[in-house]
Amino acid sequence: MLVRLCGVIASLGLVACAPQRPAPGALAPASARTTNEMRAADLAVIDAWELRRVALLRNDGDDLPTRSIALARAGAWIAFSREAYVARPHGREADDALAEAGVLMAPFERTSGDGAVRSALAADAERVSPRNWAAVVRLASTPVSVADAAALAEAEIELVRATTVPSRRLAPSVSLAGASRGSMASAVVLPTTIADSSVSPLACPAAQHIARAVRLLGEADVVQQDEARHQAMISGLLRDERLRARSLHFAVASESVGMPSAALLNGVAGALRAHPELGLVIEGYADPRGSTDENLELSGRRAAMVRDILADSGVTDERMLVRQFGERRRAGTGTTLADYARDRRVQLKFVLPDGEELPITDNTALDLQIERVVKRSAAVRRRRIR
Repeated sequence: MLVRLCGVIASLGLVACAPQRPAPGALAPASARTTNEMRAADLAVIDAWELRRVALLRNDGDDLPTRSIALARAGAWIAFSREAYVARPHGREADDALAEAGVLMAPFERTSGDGAVRSALAADAERVSPRNWAAVVRLASTPVSVADAAALAEAEIELVRATTVPSRRLAPSVSLAGASRGSMASAVVLPTTIADSSVSPLACPAAQHIARAVRLLGEADVVQQDEARHQAMISGLLRDERLRARSLHFAVASESVGMPSAALLNGVAGALRAHPELGLVIEGYADPRGSTDENLELSGRRAAMVRDILADSGVTDERMLVRQFGERRRAGTGTTLADYARDRRVQLKFVLPDGEELPITDNTALDLQIERVVKRSAAVRRRRIR
């Protein structure tokens, strides 16, 4: 009788006896999220989305890179949906986040939706940080450029968090939908809690979220990761002080190597033995006085002398390349005797296997051989004139 009475009242358009559940996969209207039962049902819907996503995961197939990235991003959107729903059950963020997840999952489900429209969350994230959002789109569209799909997914959501209104009601850590880290047999791994990727989610200033996104994008980008590894390798090499001192200097019209320069070459030989992957370019120079041909020939003798000393120390010829520049490429533009002493040099450049030269971080001239100026008395000068 009660059910029949409710039906009659509803047909008269007076008042509904109970809130109606939305379509499968959708959250209840915001106005209906007033009871614990309704909110629990909505959280179950979000969990069901995560189960749908997990069912689409696999570790093989031609579309594996694209699928892994798209589903990692979908998982992050689903996690954000739960996070936003717990924080603000009456807001639209949870609905928009599920819509974004649906767009990402659709190509891998049997029924693919048409005419997908970008949510307000995505539009706001692009407006707040257009450069970083463009980086997310670029990486997502080129799977070969992605080193870490989970980092890319987390970066995307950090940009979204930068646009949301802080909430004081959010717990410090909110469990994500789906399986915990390590329990899923998939290449796609997501954090087990929001706190893993964002301390006090939805409550940090936008700048902090954007900073996290930038860091995560760096972890996700193959190019940036390769560059980071390359710079770390160079930094490791330059910790060897023997790879820092690069020039040795000569007396006027001489190719003889003095004692300070010989000690430097001994360190260079030791460095090349310690780093067999490195090669060495030996460049000879002269000061600008004298004829061009003589200076070119003298600079070649200086470079050859250095090569021979290193060869006697065990460095093979194929690891060394000799060049001669004569008076070209001076060390400076001055015309003092000290300036000329800096020009009379052999420059050593360590070379990586790909041909890149190690940067010169210490080029202090400790072995300059500055000409002595002999002052004669007036009587001597008069005798010479006679």
